[in-house]
Amino acid sequence: MTQVPVLALPNFGKTFVVETDASGFGVGAEIDNDTELANLRRHVSAGQQLPAGYSMDNNRLLFKGRLVLNRNSTWVPKLFHEFHGSTLGGHSGVQKTYFRMARELFWIGMKGDISKMVSQCDICQRQKYSTMAPSRLLQPLELPNKVWSEITMDFITGLPKSEGCSVIFVVVHRLSKYGHFVSLKHPYTALTVAAIFLRGGGGSSFAWHSGIHCIRSG
Repeated sequence: MTQVPVLALPNFGKTFVVETDASGFGVGAEIDNDTELANLRRHVSAGQQLPAGYSMDNNRLLFKGRLVLNRNSTWVPKLFHEFHGSTLGGHSGVQKTYFRMARELFWIGMKGDISKMVSQCDICQRQKYSTMAPSRLLQPLELPNKVWSEITMDFITGLPKSEGCSVIFVVVHRLSKYGHFVSLKHPYTALTVAAIFLRGGGGSSFAWHSGIHCIRSG
């Protein structure tokens, strides 16, 4: 720690137990003031089994070996500063900051909270530069001179399952804008996609369309 943390006063209207880690700072009061985490502790006290991944060690609640914190804890922004904004943190991006913190800590919604905090970091917003190569003038593609000489392919993923399929393989002819749509199941490989494409081009049961009004699979 490069700064001395100050523990906020707990809510004396609720039951809490002050715990200390190796550095001597209390963290238990924050946990016990959180209803969901306090319920997990009560499960342990009553001898009930914790949900998968949770465990207790020296009266500390852990998730897969990482210390569990209250999402609204005053420790979260302080720890974020140490892992992101300190000299050691170096104002790294979302992924590096998340992986550093996730090695030791856990709270519900952790990745989204870290992404939000990084995006709101004033120093990052003012000082970070783009690591992408400078963009150049766009060069339009030449128009094809015959049907199906040039095509584009793409995948629409993350769809609700229908007969086990959750992906749509889309093939579009650049000149006529005719489309070819086929449903796919996970997992699929380049070999299976190539076989489906060749079957479609050979006049099988796939239907060619000028729009997206109908989707058929083979």
